[in-house]
Amino acid sequence: PIAGSFISFEINRWPTDIGRIEDNIEGTENLTEEFIASLGSSSKGISAIEYLIFSPSGNTEILTQFTTDENATRRKEYLLALCENLQSKSLTLKSLWETNEESFINAVETGISGSQNQLVNAMVALIEETLKTKLGAPLGDKNGGTVDPLELEAYYSAFSKDILRQQLMSLQYIFTWDFGQSSTQIGFDDLLIFRDHKNIADKIEAQFSDCQDKLDAIPGTLRDNFVAKEQEVIAVRDSFRDLLVLI
Repeated sequence: PIAGSFISFEINRWPTDIGRIEDNIEGTENLTEEFIASLGSSSKGISAIEYLIFSPSGNTEILTQFTTDENATRRKEYLLALCENLQSKSLTLKSLWETNEESFINAVETGISGSQNQLVNAMVALIEETLKTKLGAPLGDKNGGTVDPLELEAYYSAFSKDILRQQLMSLQYIFTWDFGQSSTQIGFDDLLIFRDHKNIADKIEAQFSDCQDKLDAIPGTLRDNFVAKEQEVIAVRDSFRDLLVLI
């Protein structure tokens, strides 16, 4: 039910449509949460908020846009409405998980609807998204090899590498079930060991570390070093590809 709601797109879809956002700010519509709710996902959510409050040119440009520019008041109204809509969608997502929690936990069947299978498939999908869009697209995989840092997730805030690092950590937590609030902490690694496949569990753990090491080898932000450190970025992509095979 949560996947079918497509709420993830409402919360964070990128790249954001900056042209549509500027048109909305320059327009005459009443910039309320209701108006934001009526928009397509590419002009609202986290990515839209990021675009409005961060700039590669620095804070001075952003401050000017919110204080002395012709549309400064409407820009503030749009930002406020975006944040209100994001809060609303976040609460909806929380409610959806609480409503479906027991059915997810109790889905222990071995078929595709089993919760363990859904988790593994979600891990695969997230790594594939990293390869295709988070790294592949800016590396030029979709446009004939032209490197374009603008295709990075969180380009304006330059948090791209931080997001990848947290994503990798989340994947590892799911694999090991090393969550502090969990009393059992029995993960997929334990299942593999129980099935006499400790070698695979060890390889996956080592690959998580390799992905992290490759990320750490890139100095500064991905945005500022993407072109100069292209080979290091390719090494990160290749390491994630190896992780995908193992998962």
